[in-house]
Amino acid sequence: MNDNLIFSRNWEDTSMVELKVEAQNEYVHVWQTCYTQNEFLAEQASRIKHFMSEAILSLMIVFGQLEGNATPSFSMKVIKVDQSGHLQVELNMENEDDDQRRHRCQLYVATEVGQVLDFCQHLLAFSEHQTDRVELNKNNF
Repeated sequence: MNDNLIFSRNWEDTSMVELKVEAQNEYVHVWQTCYTQNEFLAEQASRIKHFMSEAILSLMIVFGQLEGNATPSFSMKVIKVDQSGHLQVELNMENEDDDQRRHRCQLYVATEVGQVLDFCQHLLAFSEHQTDRVELNKNNF
């Protein structure tokens, strides 16, 4: 599996984290930066873990504002594909090549329940400054 999603910390001040978001599937390799807070990342790790134990089919997470005059943003939608634990993460990433925010890259990253739960654990560690990098499908990038 070549699919992966990686979060890396570029820099941080007292209230803001510049996050590099890198994604790859068999068709595209793309990255962008966005700005968020450690508390938000910890909340999303908790939301994803809760989603995994529920009978809900998908969960949408938006980092930043997808429209308007704001810093770069992206969204990820975690989708349960089947009863065997296969999932897709649909990513919507911004290309910062114009001030209208018209250009975006959308792709699916395939994964499995165990990988997502591991990602959540490491995302929580990331939010607590225990690591500067989190990988969805570890060692496959």
